[in-house]
Amino acid sequence: MMASGTSDPVRKAAEKTWDVAVAEAPFTQLIPGEPNADFFCKKETAADPSCATWWSMSDGPASAGQTSCELFTINPQLVPTVLANCSALRQYESPDIPSFVDTDLAKSCGPAWLTTCEACNTACLEAFIADTKDYLLPVSYFTFFVCFYLVVVIFWNDVLINEEGDWVGVKKIVGMALNGALALLAFIDLGLGIYGAIKAYQVRVKKN
Repeated sequence: MMASGTSDPVRKAAEKTWDVAVAEAPFTQLIPGEPNADFFCKKETAADPSCATWWSMSDGPASAGQTSCELFTINPQLVPTVLANCSALRQYESPDIPSFVDTDLAKSCGPAWLTTCEACNTACLEAFIADTKDYLLPVSYFTFFVCFYLVVVIFWNDVLINEEGDWVGVKKIVGMALNGALALLAFIDLGLGIYGAIKAYQVRVKKN
């Protein structure tokens, strides 16, 4: 039930911070202590054709058989590093700016791999948004339940307030139980919110 489209706060936040986040572990950088772990942008996008090509050791930029860009073959670490900054493959050289010269990476690799890099980068962003929503969804449902329960408690408290005399018997017990449960649910909701936020922020390469 997370929001979608232009009113989607998760998507807005992810897109706004993606350029910084994608360059950090574990999206395209190895996690200390987990040297053999797959990058998030590799593991979570395995079904995407552009990412399957980008990470492929037989058809991708680092494959020994490709001749369009030997820089990736010489330094395979460029594969995740460049994915975090596809603009490194974009050629900007222009006669209007004679002092600017494109890098060797942009000249030799850009024409063949820029489109694939950008498509895989976008696929990784979508996977991150979906993962974040999965972590936040439980607390969203629980919050709706707490709001509904709060209405019930308010109604019952109103009944007790308008009751003449002391609160005794079943009504008193029910009132105490409802209000006590509301306090407990509020703490649970707070805990779920904190947990969901932490998990959404710290997306791990390996999921337990």
